[in-house]
Amino acid sequence: MIYSMTMTTSSFRLGPEFTPAAVRKLMIYTLCMSIGSVFFNPFFTQIFGIPGPQEWFSLSWWGLQHYLLWQPFTYLFIHPIGYGGIGFSYFIGLIFNLYILWVMGSEICQRINEKSFTRFYLICGIISGIATLFFMPVIGQYAVLTGPVSSIIAILIIWAFLNPEQELLLFFLLPVKAKWLSLGILGVALLVSISGLQFISFFHYFFGAVSGYLYGLIIWGIHSPFPFMYKTELAIIRASQKVRQQILRKKSTSKSKVVNIQTGEPDDDEAFVDSILEKISKYGESSLSFSERKRMKAISEKKSKY
Repeated sequence: MIYSMTMTTSSFRLGPEFTPAAVRKLMIYTLCMSIGSVFFNPFFTQIFGIPGPQEWFSLSWWGLQHYLLWQPFTYLFIHPIGYGGIGFSYFIGLIFNLYILWVMGSEICQRINEKSFTRFYLICGIISGIATLFFMPVIGQYAVLTGPVSSIIAILIIWAFLNPEQELLLFFLLPVKAKWLSLGILGVALLVSISGLQFISFFHYFFGAVSGYLYGLIIWGIHSPFPFMYKTELAIIRASQKVRQQILRKKSTSKSKVVNIQTGEPDDDEAFVDSILEKISKYGESSLSFSERKRMKAISEKKSKY
């Protein structure tokens, strides 16, 4: 278990002081749908002999073939029962996912905003679920996808990028920096999946991490804490900006440029971000001046509204 090491003069706390409404709602929906599906599922499968809530709301080829088109959304709120049925391990897994959502999701909400966080949570989960589903015929394995694990991994990635040097207590004993802990958790999850030949789980975790990383980089402008990635990230940002500009041109031909209200001049935020990322890749983040940091923060806040 991971514990937030938010220090005071004499103690630390296990979670945030304030829980945003968006995080609270996601936790309640996940808890209610997971427990409800577990409780009612036997009535449908054993008494009536028909598929139950676990089959209706989880993501599967069977569901899509039967036009259960809500599954890419609802599977995020259904924690899997497993072969052993509901038990201690079920509640441990559910509590762990809710804890990560509570602690790290709350901080991301405060740094970004609640609507953007909810959009991020759902989009990353839906994309990783659909991508994993369409990979099943390629690898020759089929399974039912349940649970918010892909969105949780995406949260872990973004939280670590926002707080790369923050230390956490692992099992109350080991202080570990966030950037290394996130990589460690992802690496262990991928290795366990590969060692057990669970390729579906592997791709689900992988797509969750990739979708979270790309969403944070392209939409929010959050880059990784690893300098060797800066050039690649700069290329990704430039490519995404070109695509975005083309889309905007097609949507509206009357507005060719965004104008800064204060100066009346064309807003050159994209060129500024490019130059800053290039500067960071060469000299490190410590080379940024106060004004550069302030403007980057303003640009990031502006992008988070979209």
